[in-house]
Amino acid sequence: MIRMKNVGVLLALAFSLIASIAGLRAQEKDAKPADKPAEAAAPAPAKEESSVTDHTIRIGGQTIPYKATAATILLKNEKDEQTALIYYTAYTRSDAKDLSQRPVSFVYNGGPGSSSVWLHMGSFAPRRVITVNAGATPPAPYKFAENANCLLDKTDLVFIDPVGTGFSHAAGKAQDRIGDGILP
Repeated sequence: MIRMKNVGVLLALAFSLIASIAGLRAQEKDAKPADKPAEAAAPAPAKEESSVTDHTIRIGGQTIPYKATAATILLKNEKDEQTALIYYTAYTRSDAKDLSQRPVSFVYNGGPGSSSVWLHMGSFAPRRVITVNAGATPPAPYKFAENANCLLDKTDLVFIDPVGTGFSHAAGKAQDRIGDGILP
C-alpha cells in the first residue's frame, strides 16, 4: 500500500496549480494572437503521488492506531497511454496482526459530479465535519471532531473519487466528460 506524508501536501499542490492556471490565463489574455494557429501542446504526463500520516482514534472504548494515506493511482489503456489519475484516501489500522484477514471497504459516491467527500467527511472517516442535526450547517471554516461511529475498528476504509470528481481527473488525451471512454 502506498504511504503518504500529509494530505495537506496534495491540497497545497492543488491550490498552487489553480493559481498557476489563473496566472497563465491572464497572460494568454494579454498576449497578441499568433499569425498561425498553434498546434495543441501535448498534455503533461500525470504522475502518481502519495502522503502517509499516523493517527489514533477512540472507538468503542479502545484506542485504534491507523495510517491515513492520500494518493493517486495512474490508469493506462491497452496501448499504455495514460487515461486517468484516480485519487483516494485510505485509513488502515496499524496494529492489525494478520492483514489477509482484515476486511477493506471501498467507499465512493456516484459521479460524474459527486466525489467521496460527503461520505468521507460527513459519515465514515475517522474525523468528520461537525454538522447541526436537522439544520443547515454554518458556512466555512468548518470544525472537525473524532468520529466515534467510524468503521475503522471493523474494516479498513478506502474513499475513492470517480474520474471527473474531487481530485480524480482524466489524463493524457482523455477528457473529463461523458462518452470519452473514461466516464460512463
